[in-house]
Order: sequence, then C-alpha cells, then structure tokens
Amino acid sequence: MTEERFAKGMKALGIAFGREVSDDVSKLYFGLLKGLTDAQWNRAVTHALTHERFFPPPAVLIEAAGANASQEPILAEAGRALDAVIECRTYSAEAGALWSQREIRERLGDAAADAFVAVGGGGRLRWITEEGRPFLVRDFTAAYLEARKAGRRALPPAPPPRPALPAAADEAPDITRAEARAIVGRIAQEAEASA
Repeated sequence: MTEERFAKGMKALGIAFGREVSDDVSKLYFGLLKGLTDAQWNRAVTHALTHERFFPPPAVLIEAAGANASQEPILAEAGRALDAVIECRTYSAEAGALWSQREIRERLGDAAADAFVAVGGGGRLRWITEEGRPFLVRDFTAAYLEARKAGRRALPPAPPPRPALPAAADEAPDITRAEARAIVGRIAQEAEASA
C-alpha cells in the first residue's frame, strides 16, 4: 500500500470518527499495516466506516482487510487447543479444578503448554466467566500463535469423530417376541435366586 493511499484512508477514518489523527498515530498504524495491499486497505477502511462504532485499532483493520486468511488453519488449531486445555483438568475437593502444565505439554504439545502459562495458567482458567472468555480466547490465541511461530510442537490432529451408534452391520440380529420373553424370564429367575 502506498503512503498516499494510507493517508487518505486515515483521514477518512479520522473525519468519520471525529478524531484528529496525529503524526505519531499515523506512523504507528502505517508501521503495522504497510504490508496490506491497496485493495485490502480499501476493504479495511470501508468495513470500519460501515461497521465500527469507534476508531478502529490496527487489529480490527487487519482482520477486516482479510490479511489473516492464511492464518485461519492455525487459528482453528489454537481454538481446539484452548478447548482441550480447559478439558485437561482434574478436580480436587480441597482445591477445586486443577491443571497440570506437564500433562498439558504431554497430551497437547509445547505450544498449548506455553500458551497456558502465558495466559496465567490454572489461576486464570479456574475463575473464567462468560464475560471474560473472549479475552481468554484472544490472549491464548496470541500466545499459541507466538509459540507456533517459534517452532514449538503443535496440537496433535483432531481424531475423527466416532459414530454415536454402531453401524448396521455390527448390530445384534433381531429376536422374536418369544425369545425376548425367554431372556427376560431367565434374568428374573437369576435375580430371584441371588436375592
């Protein structure tokens, strides 16, 4: 993206949101957004003007530009890792929910364990609320991405979903009403004999 195109977009954002964009703010934003193409920058500015209520931070503009599309698989992996970390807990009557960094590292990989520690470990997960969950997701995802960029071991691939019921070929053969009565009768006799 050219600096001229960037300046026009920032001016439009400043006018629309009633904010004077200082040179320092412009330099900071340009440093973070200069990798966008002109088309991505236009998409980001248009999105901000039509969907945002406040002056957008760089992360919102990057997301609106679609610049993170190449990261979608790793973002999904980070989401699965967080869900797996939350489920990787034990319960103690004295202490409540507990998470083991060693167990997380062994079961879910180094990146998940590093992100677990970066977000505050079990102390933060223990007290998470619905209002605080988006912030946990944001922080865990950022830490997981950093760990993956540093070459840390990833979350193992998700296992294929297991069928809820056995396949038709594995089902027991149909029995007649008389056979069912006989089975129930034997169960009743065994129950009486053991009582």
